[in-house]
Amino acid sequence: MKKPIAALTALLLFALIFTCAVPAGAKTSLVTPYSLSDGIEKLRSQFAYGKVGNMDYRYFTPCDEQKDTGSYPLVIFCHGIKEGYNEGDQINRHYFAYWSSLEYQRRFAAGGAYILMPRSPQDNGNWWAANTTPMVKAIIDDFVKHHNVDTSRIYIGGFSIGGRAAYQLVDAYPSFFAAAIVMSPYTTATAAETGVLAKLPVWFFGCNTDTMVNYTISYKAVWDEIVKKSEHPEACRFTTFTRTVDPDGNVISNNHETWHALTCEMHTPNGEDWPYCSTVDGTGKPVTFAKDEGVISWLNTCERTAPSSSSEGRARANVFTKLLTFFRRIISLFTGLFR
Repeated sequence: MKKPIAALTALLLFALIFTCAVPAGAKTSLVTPYSLSDGIEKLRSQFAYGKVGNMDYRYFTPCDEQKDTGSYPLVIFCHGIKEGYNEGDQINRHYFAYWSSLEYQRRFAAGGAYILMPRSPQDNGNWWAANTTPMVKAIIDDFVKHHNVDTSRIYIGGFSIGGRAAYQLVDAYPSFFAAAIVMSPYTTATAAETGVLAKLPVWFFGCNTDTMVNYTISYKAVWDEIVKKSEHPEACRFTTFTRTVDPDGNVISNNHETWHALTCEMHTPNGEDWPYCSTVDGTGKPVTFAKDEGVISWLNTCERTAPSSSSEGRARANVFTKLLTFFRRIISLFTGLFR
């Protein structure tokens, strides 16, 4: 008797989500991306090519933009050293394409998210130098202009030297991003940069046995400075690794590639917590992750609060996001009765 009741309840909840929570006038038409089980090459094939000025990029689109009037978050990822020599390296030399999978896209409260990966023109010896900052911003602005981006949910991330790009972008455009993710930054942040980062939810990744970057100077000292100035330390995260591994559990000798944990959403392929690391918030409180929670669930809580040109539309979208997240959790509990 429990199963029919659960099925009816689930149907009623779905009806409630899409009749009461969707902003008036918005129409969603999500794509169905490849699954994690389809493999990394299939996921990478979902990324299209774009170029603005002298900088090219790859991007993933979560919806049919000819039919969709909804809006979706934008996640920007700046690659590390030696990962931008050739066009496509920034997607082919990482597993960030995992975030375009059906499983991860469904974790976004909006039902999906854009992913944008610019390529530093390293073929010219330009390693995310200061003059690339306006180039990346020009790509983002052009992308927002032509896609259904929720401008209150634009997130910047960077690995290694890409961490410097993230620092520079946040510093140059302090009210633009909703959150920042910095993995093994191959540079230290300036006082001005930590001051701006302190206004945002920030997630740091760093390994205390990193042979390429000094943990104390580049990671811990910057984190300490940010949380000391932070306006909301409870929203910040710092994941410390004692060693780094790839998704297959193979140890990475330089202990620098913390991005594997992020691309795998803080869980191994068999669903276990990512090994050799621990996470705290800005108050020092330990942070743990449920089975389907990780960085994306954290991003769902991060929103830029600066006024926009359509405050009413944003307010309705916020209601949609919160209700959708709540009801998805309720539905997952009911569907457990069928197992």
